[in-house]
Amino acid sequence: MSALSAKLEYLIQKKGKKIATIAAQTGIDRATVHQYIKGTRALQNREHLNAMMATLQLTPNEHAEVLQQWEITRVGERTYNRRRRFEALLSSLQYLEDETPLPVQRENAAENLPQSINVAPIVHGELEINRLLGMVMQDAAAREKDMLLLTQPDYDAVMQALLLIYPYTKTAKITHLICMESDSGTDGCANLDNIQGTLRCAAGIPSYEPYYFYGKASEHYGEMNLLPYLVLSDRYALQISTDRKTALVHTDNEIIIYLTRRMEEMRKSSNPLMLQLDGLSDERALWGTNYIQKAAQQEIYSIYTGLITNPFWDERLLRSYLNHNLPNWEMLVQVYIAQSQALHASLQKNHIIEIMCRNNVEDFIRTGEMREFPSLYFEKPLSKADRRLLVEQVIQAVEAGWLHIRLVKAENFALGYGWEVCAHRNDHLLLHNPNKTSFRVYYFNEPDIIDCAYDYMKNLCEKPDVLDDRASVAQLRQWMDKYLTE
Repeated sequence: MSALSAKLEYLIQKKGKKIATIAAQTGIDRATVHQYIKGTRALQNREHLNAMMATLQLTPNEHAEVLQQWEITRVGERTYNRRRRFEALLSSLQYLEDETPLPVQRENAAENLPQSINVAPIVHGELEINRLLGMVMQDAAAREKDMLLLTQPDYDAVMQALLLIYPYTKTAKITHLICMESDSGTDGCANLDNIQGTLRCAAGIPSYEPYYFYGKASEHYGEMNLLPYLVLSDRYALQISTDRKTALVHTDNEIIIYLTRRMEEMRKSSNPLMLQLDGLSDERALWGTNYIQKAAQQEIYSIYTGLITNPFWDERLLRSYLNHNLPNWEMLVQVYIAQSQALHASLQKNHIIEIMCRNNVEDFIRTGEMREFPSLYFEKPLSKADRRLLVEQVIQAVEAGWLHIRLVKAENFALGYGWEVCAHRNDHLLLHNPNKTSFRVYYFNEPDIIDCAYDYMKNLCEKPDVLDDRASVAQLRQWMDKYLTE
């Protein structure tokens, strides 16, 4: 018996219903209902499920529980877990910068530090180790020295110390080696959790460079079987046990040099976890243009919080609305013209499905505000005439068959305003968002993460309440008639 069958049988008993009554009220054959309840026949028919739930008069919580079990039965627990975890990752992006702790002010910090940290060679106790982690990182950051880490992103003490201490550094670099699991872990979500942890540091630390390898740390670093975590500066090396309650402290320069050399060997045999670009500059825009032009011909899913108008921006629109006070304004105009043209060409040669939030698209058509861009990007909202022009071009592209859009209800749209997430199957995953003054891009090429993102977006498009191309165009026309009629 499946979990769904068991849940339905429990609810039928709880509600005091009989199979014959359910069959009569739903119009489903009595034998079929009996097979659904006893688990001898898989309940794949959503209409049958909806009819049975309506007959049982379920509470909202009961309704949600049945749908959860139905989804697990349909796709398997592992796939279900991965989709829900990726959805949680998308939801967390809008709070990414808000969750980053305020960094420690470090004026004259180097002058106030002791020349050395007096500590025993072996430290016991989680609190003592956490205190030592902060001291070692503060010492290195105050002197603008690099840190090397061999830890997992779920080691909260390390990640919090980094976010508190290193955002104010100017030249110091964090090199972070992370173990990714080739089988994605027991629930299929281990690598997704690693991504969520590293994104916080990437958002808060200027020079944060994560790398990944597969397997276990001890498999690649044999002498550290009992103390697999390593926090390393130019003065101190902390080897930490798996339970994080015992640490071996090295201050001998020869040992530190040896461990540094070994870490560098591991880094060279590892893969960069993400490429991060930040800044409101023509260089970033040029990177975007080159990225678009090199996109392979393939099926691509993209979640975009507003209306996808970027491919249709021309020189007149850019010169009319782009903030003239931006640095290198003329250069930005030229580069973004090229980027719009490249995106236009990419959409025509690739099969790209753009998933958008209905509420946000309606909000743009109503107000003309481009909230997907940094707040200082545009001088004013778009006029009704220019909004109509862009929406009409979107509609023409969809009807021509080279642009594909899917409108999703806000309650089913996990991504926060301004973010774009793009999954190229078997290639890469791109996360892109504006803050108040600039764009930020996170670029991943780890296969398991890409596969999970792609599967989530594909499944989202297949949900019954998501509008396809034809229905989306009809909705756009309704909003045009409602808001853009003179």
